[in-house]
Formats: sequence, C-alpha cells, structure tokens
Amino acid sequence: MKKPVKALVPVFLAAFLASTPVLGQTDGPPSEPSKDQVNYEKLKETLDKLNESLNKLNENNTTTNVQIQKINSEIDKLKTRLDQLEKAVRDQSDGKRVSKFGPETAEGIVILKNDYLQNMQFIVNGVSYTLRPGEDREVKVPGKTFTFSVPAVPGFQVTQTRTLTDRPYEIRIYPQ
Repeated sequence: MKKPVKALVPVFLAAFLASTPVLGQTDGPPSEPSKDQVNYEKLKETLDKLNESLNKLNENNTTTNVQIQKINSEIDKLKTRLDQLEKAVRDQSDGKRVSKFGPETAEGIVILKNDYLQNMQFIVNGVSYTLRPGEDREVKVPGKTFTFSVPAVPGFQVTQTRTLTDRPYEIRIYPQ
C-alpha cells in the first residue's frame, strides 16, 4: 500500500497549497503590500495598456480599411474611364491611321522647262524626254525621290537625286 500513497503525495501537496488561504494582517499598522499585490497591480496596468493599444490598432485598421475601399473605388472608376476611352478611339479610327501631314503621295510631279533655242534632252529616272525650245512638260514620278540629268547643259550632266515635297519640282534650263 505504500506505493499508492507515495504516488498521491504530490497531488495532495498541490491541492493543499492551492487551497490554503492567504494569511493577512488583522491588527496593527498597515504593512507594505505583498509581492503578489504589487505584481497584480503591475499586471493590471500592463493589461490596461495592452487593451488601449489594441483599441488604437483596431481604430487604425478600420481607418485603413476605409481608405483601401476608397482607393479601390477610384481604381474601378479609372478602369471604367480607360475602357470608355479605348472604345472611343477604336470607334473613331475604324482601324485606319490618320496623319496630320496628309496622305503620303504615291507619285510626285516634276516640271521640265526648256528656255534654250534648240531641242534639249532631259533624263528623269532613266527615261529620256526631248523638249522643243520654250516647251514645258509635267512628268509624274513614283515615290518621293527621283533622279535627273540634262546631258547637253554644263552642271546638269551628272545624274542628281532630289526629294519631292508637296509641291511640284521644277527643272528649268536656259542659256547663260
């Protein structure tokens, strides 16, 4: 039987310590608060501070949630506006590009003028044109650049390259 009693000793000891009343002072001048009372007060103060901090965090969390909801609402409005603008651009363009400089011309005009008193030969993009004295002729050339030469006129004997603008390009030859 000793074995069961020995096993129950720690249980009885724990129960006894837990159930013993705290002895207090019943007479005489008040004494210093016990360590348990001091610890209780410190714990209560710490718990109050923790509750206060928790309340502040909850308030901040609520404010942050409201701010996030406002930001999400603004983002949704911006997405809607962007979708409207994209649709408007698609509807206006019909897939075609528009240039403020006007359409690119597929061909340009070169005006040949012969002020010599004899027939003169002009070569434009490898094609020869003979003009009578005083004659003017419009020649259509493809693209924005062309080459020309006038074999009988000094300074124009070497083939030259020019770029067309929105106006016709004029080549006028005259005796000096």
